[in-house]
Amino acid sequence: MFNHRLRIFASLLVAFLVVNLYGRISTTPFVQKNLLSSLKFPTLDFTKLFTLQYNPGNNEAPLRPSGSEGQAINFNLPTVSQNASPTLPRQSPTGPSPTKVPTVVPGQPTYTPTPIPTRTPTPKKTPTPTKNPTATPRPQPTAIPQPTATPVPAPITSNTRPGTTLEEIFEEVNKRICVPVALLRAFQEEETGPWFNYYDNPVPYNTYGWWKTSSADPCKGFGYDAKTGYVPADSYYANKFCMITPGANPGQMGLFSINQWEQDTTRKNTIAFLPNNIDRRVIFDNAMIFASATINRVVEPECGEVWPDDVVNTAAAKHVSGQYPCTNTTCEQYCNDVLSLYKKYR
Repeated sequence: MFNHRLRIFASLLVAFLVVNLYGRISTTPFVQKNLLSSLKFPTLDFTKLFTLQYNPGNNEAPLRPSGSEGQAINFNLPTVSQNASPTLPRQSPTGPSPTKVPTVVPGQPTYTPTPIPTRTPTPKKTPTPTKNPTATPRPQPTAIPQPTATPVPAPITSNTRPGTTLEEIFEEVNKRICVPVALLRAFQEEETGPWFNYYDNPVPYNTYGWWKTSSADPCKGFGYDAKTGYVPADSYYANKFCMITPGANPGQMGLFSINQWEQDTTRKNTIAFLPNNIDRRVIFDNAMIFASATINRVVEPECGEVWPDDVVNTAAAKHVSGQYPCTNTTCEQYCNDVLSLYKKYR
């Protein structure tokens, strides 16, 4: 209650000051002529509180309150008992402040605050199980066809060996031991020359035991020792002299000039093809022994591939001298001749 009365007193005091200031300003000519002529103020009734006497004709007269001169203005303020307890303003309950309504000014656009949308959390979607369609049997991958291995020919048990010409004999050897046919022909021609026509039938020199018959010539069939030139004692024409081959090792016989040592050391490989007997005087047997020895002397290329020059030179050097590389011109010439013939016939 006290605060309320204090506010009323302050308002009256401010009004008094404003009116007094207005009275002073209005005495100027400019204000009297222009400003005051266009302004009209409402009549205020302050008689209940105090009286102000205003004389518009006398601008110099001071403002004084009505009643006796020199008396102070008496304001009838409400009295407050000293024993009374001051009434405290009631506090508003704690809670959200009321929304302030914006003041609307004519002629200006009305601003309406955009409400902030409340974000509603998106509920997690439960995945719907997908129905599997009727499962179609997956086709099983087809196995990669493997190349059909060439069947190994059956062991030879007959005294008559396969092949009716040198070409066929070398092809039969190649089926069992993968030395190129052209290389077999090159080595044979370098060793014994064109003694047999490549396409003629070498009967009876491709049959085991041919040297024991009188119809076969051991000199033509290379059934003699190339070192001494004589036919061995187990032949029908024993001790017959044929010819001496310069540089030949003891016991060399046959188209590829195979000696007894080569025949014996390769027997572990040739026995699978010739289980009953073997002799280097038979054309097929002689070629089988040579092919087996050659494979053991080199790094064997894949079957069917062309042999590189260095592999051919290695095989030739070891066959003629027992070592690689060559250490003399004779060996080098031999290797060059074999390589040239191989390239010619392959």
